[in-house]
Amino acid sequence: MRDIAGDVGVDAALVYRYFGSKEALFNDVSGTGKIFEPLLDEPVEAIPDWFCALLMGAPNEGDFPHPVLSVLRSSGRDEAVARLRADFTEVFSKRLAARFDGPDADLRAELLAAWMLGTSLMRTEIRPPALVSAPDATLERYLRAGIEVLLAPAPDGDDGAAGAETGDEDRVAGDN
Repeated sequence: MRDIAGDVGVDAALVYRYFGSKEALFNDVSGTGKIFEPLLDEPVEAIPDWFCALLMGAPNEGDFPHPVLSVLRSSGRDEAVARLRADFTEVFSKRLAARFDGPDADLRAELLAAWMLGTSLMRTEIRPPALVSAPDATLERYLRAGIEVLLAPAPDGDDGAAGAETGDEDRVAGDN
């Protein structure tokens, strides 16, 4: 705690006063819900802009670790996963989904979270060559296309009929 307090120019007692423990400090600063709070203030039509701003720009070697990975790597993995689930559920499944029109709003909001999380983890941690080196304009074009699809309900279709159009109704994943 002394090192943390020293890094920000305060006494360790002050850090303890506000947070109580190193774990409480970590939980407060690593809470993923806070990262996404600004998203909830954006008009729905501006959500693609917000996501693109978050995900664009070349990732640099040595940048801070991805906030979700930091939480998952912390002690108490089960607690960390439960906290992530609670944060994502509150921000995306409940609050963001409540702003969407049409059916499956919670599913579409969670798919947005998955799109964002997957893209950011791939770019910052896994760093495959095409995703890392893509020009911003190209990356933005694909990001926007994926995000905008999720902002509106999908065209009506027969739920569960994914294989019906191809005649693969009885096919099971992995069958050849």
